[in-house]
Amino acid sequence: MKTKRTIYLILALLLVLVAVLAVVHLTTRETVPEGAILLRQNGRENYIVPEELFQTQVVGSIVNGKGEERSISARGIALGELADGTFDSVRVAAGDEYSAEVSADEIENAFLILNEDNSVQLVVFGDSNSKRAVRNVATVEFQ
Repeated sequence: MKTKRTIYLILALLLVLVAVLAVVHLTTRETVPEGAILLRQNGRENYIVPEELFQTQVVGSIVNGKGEERSISARGIALGELADGTFDSVRVAAGDEYSAEVSADEIENAFLILNEDNSVQLVVFGDSNSKRAVRNVATVEFQ
């Protein structure tokens, strides 16, 4: 009888802990307005609207983790065109915080493309398994 009470008490404490951590996470998480991308560089932050910027036709192919090749043909912009000054790397993050980093040496192969559903995706041509294909891009940070 006492072990059941102890188990229930531990479960209740764990549920309270999870609830507190969820509230902390949701209140500290940065939200980006729908249809915009937060651009951080040189200590400044501003929002860009992809439909207004993405005017170049991006054509190429990428390889997924299974070795399958997929053709890309979409409106987009070279990631380097968003830069204002010098940088060492660019961190691109999705709304769910999945992120990828592109070095300054690789920037000429990196593009942000506009998908048919108006979501933005990072594409790095030359990646062997598309690990840096960040979908639903929310932030771009030049470091």
